[in-house]
Amino acid sequence: MTLVYNIIDQGYCDPEYPFFVAGFFWPQMNDDYADRNIIHIDSYDWANRVGPDVALPFDYQGTIAHEYEHAIHYDHDADEPSWVDEGMADLSGFLAGYGHSQSHLAYYLVYHRTPLTVWGNALEDYNASSALLRLQRRTISQGPLCLVLVLTPDTNAVQSSARPPARQPLVLGQPVCRLDYPQNKCTMVQSRQETHTQVN
Repeated sequence: MTLVYNIIDQGYCDPEYPFFVAGFFWPQMNDDYADRNIIHIDSYDWANRVGPDVALPFDYQGTIAHEYEHAIHYDHDADEPSWVDEGMADLSGFLAGYGHSQSHLAYYLVYHRTPLTVWGNALEDYNASSALLRLQRRTISQGPLCLVLVLTPDTNAVQSSARPPARQPLVLGQPVCRLDYPQNKCTMVQSRQETHTQVN
């Protein structure tokens, strides 16, 4: 279920405030009140944020993809670390064809000063987390990273991406970047082209 309305946030009360909440997914609403997945989308400046030929193209479509990922992720792996869940949510807008959030990217380039796996709940942290997952998707897993992270509720974060889901081929290419966890250090390594299939 999607609720579209003018979300009461600081920008609602103060028109000069530079930020607003574009949308959110609140698990407690689902568990305690409604017994269904609900994503909330702001209607603020709707005409300039929906569709291709507007001031901020596909802004709300990307937000819907972002919040929908939270709903799916919560249903399958509710205790995932925030940096993974938010990184996956930010990545989902890109994978759905709506590009990267320009504000997240801009804040990342200007303000990011913490490790990629430290979640500080600031705009720059969204892009940091999704950048790490984009790197991992392109260089390490070469497989269905989104499915691996969401469908492995018994493990979280980097540990769940270390193995593919059952009976899914994992192709290791060359060169690849190995993420040494928990040191958060990326090392370039060479590997020959191999296909591995894990059967549980």
